[in-house]
Amino acid sequence: VGFIGLGRMGAAMVDNIYAAGHTLFVNDVRREACDGAIANGASFLATTKEIAWSSEIIIISVPGPDELESVLSGDDGLLAGLERGTLIIDTTTVSPRQSKANAERCRERGADYLDAPVSGGQHGAVTADLAAMVGGEEAAFERAEPILSCIAKTIIHVGAIGSGSAIKLLNQMIYVSYQMVFAEGLTIGEDLGLDIETMLKVWGA
Repeated sequence: VGFIGLGRMGAAMVDNIYAAGHTLFVNDVRREACDGAIANGASFLATTKEIAWSSEIIIISVPGPDELESVLSGDDGLLAGLERGTLIIDTTTVSPRQSKANAERCRERGADYLDAPVSGGQHGAVTADLAAMVGGEEAAFERAEPILSCIAKTIIHVGAIGSGSAIKLLNQMIYVSYQMVFAEGLTIGEDLGLDIETMLKVWGA
């Protein structure tokens, strides 16, 4: 298994994949981010192209669209090293359009691509209690499921490529909307003379 992006989420996911007994190759733009994984037995590779050469299944966990493009593109990028039969599991939150385009770029090289953003935060990553929302072909999903089960408790195939990204963005929209309504409720409560600490205690915040 290759893993690209060992930030707060990625490093925890790597630990759980390694604990399940998989051989791991890791890469991050910050070499020091991989120190913990290396200490546990993972091998650091300097480029994502080398990750592609060395791995049957590759998981990507980077902050956003620009970082994902950097991982994929260039002479030393992932696409340059992809071989037929490789499976890419992309947990990055990006647009459905970008997921579809990336899947096509991988398909041209004979590789499968799944958009599989996760929710559950850093705590969920540490405890392997994430929820994975997976878009892509059924056969690729079935192949990915054993690896995803190392990092996620809830794994749902939500539809065709791009569907995982779409439902993750909707999830974020609903969450942010809840936060806005909650804040508005506190404001109205204060206008009615209620104590903010009391409201938070009642609502369990």
